[in-house]
This record gives sequence, structure tokens and C-alpha cells, in this order.
Amino acid sequence: MASTRHLFGIVLDRKNHQENDQIIFFYSREAGRVEIMVRGRRKINSKLAPVIAEPFAALDLVVAPGRNNFHLIGGEVKKSFPGLYGSEAKIIRINALFKRISGLINNQSDQKIFPLMLKFLEKMEHLPEEKIGIVINAFLIKFLAFSGYCPQIKKCLICGKTPGGGEIIFDPVKGGIICSKHEREADADLHGIKINQGILDVLQNLLYRDFDALINRSFAPNDFSVAAKTLKEFFNWHLA
Repeated sequence: MASTRHLFGIVLDRKNHQENDQIIFFYSREAGRVEIMVRGRRKINSKLAPVIAEPFAALDLVVAPGRNNFHLIGGEVKKSFPGLYGSEAKIIRINALFKRISGLINNQSDQKIFPLMLKFLEKMEHLPEEKIGIVINAFLIKFLAFSGYCPQIKKCLICGKTPGGGEIIFDPVKGGIICSKHEREADADLHGIKINQGILDVLQNLLYRDFDALINRSFAPNDFSVAAKTLKEFFNWHLA
């Protein structure tokens, strides 16, 4: 039998394979994003199913290398977040988020992303539902930054100056903000998003402040809504 190894991480996504098997997309501390085949996962008497059954748990998996992916041999739950299970809203949002980021994660380990994921789940576990959007979007922009896609939201991409108020353009293609006086020069009408200083402040807070500070803050609903939309456009451009 091929040599086995331990991978510590979190299941990002799953897909069924053939009649009884399942492939999990697993973000591990040791190897980044990997695909793991779980033989017989969908059988009633599967011995491996309980290992990966608990949603969002941090798992220590024992795997063996195969031709196209790893094969699950065994494992155990190292840290779980049972406080999440009573909130359908949290489960739906986290599932959708992890599926989205799975497409951007590569197969190299990162010293920042895995701790970020654990901290995110810890904060989400007992979070009031009205704060879900704040923590979800904070995680997303921090994840993008750690993955090498950090948006430039401090200075204009063209002149390098800090915007002095008024209308600002966020260009998801170029990856940051553009002063209104450079709007024509940058052809920002093609894909730019018009924002104001309040929306920019929301984006800066989401990126640079920790989860605890953000949970205790309140944002103007319209500013936050546009900031979340802007972040979504930026993410979708890089995911495409």
C-alpha cells in the first residue's frame, strides 16, 4: 500500500462520483487545496462517512496518494463548531462562501489562509445573525488579499494620491480605486463602479480591521450594501 500522510484542514466542497463515492475538496494546512476520494461515502454502512460528516469541522485526515487524487483512509474531528448548526442562514452562507473560494485556492499551503478560516468559523459560531454579512464580507476581502488579489483601496491607481472625497471609481478589472478626475482616462465607464467616501471606508474597514472590531461596528446600510456588491464584482472578475 502506498505510504499515508496526515492532512489537517476543512472541507470546502463536495461532489458525488459514480454510484457510491464522493470527492471532497479539502483545504489543508500542509498542502493547500487537495481533492480526496472517499470510497463508499454514500453507502448506508460507510465507515468513512462519519469522518467527514460534520459540517465545517477542522479534520485530521489520513490519506493515501492515488493516480489522480488522494484517497481517504481514516481520520478524526479535531475542532467542531456546533453553534453553527442551529442557524440555517449561517450554514447556507458559509457553504456558498466556501464553494466560491474553492476555485481560487491553489495546491500550495499558506500560513495565513488556514488560520483565517478557523478564526472566521469561531466568530461565526455564536454571531448574531444581523452581523453575518459583515463577517462574511470581511473574510472574503481578507482571503483575497492573502491569496494575492488585494484590491488597492488606499490610493488612486493612476495618480497614486489618496482620494479627497467626492465620487470615486472602483475598477474590478484594474483592481482598485480611481479618482473621479481620471475617470475618462481609465475608461472606467466600461466596468467601473461609482462609490463615495463612505463606501470606501467600509471596504477599508473590512480589509484592515479584525473580526472583533468589525462585529462591534455599525455601518450605514446603503454604504455597506454597495461595498458588498463591489467586493462581489471584484471577486467574480478574478474567479472567471
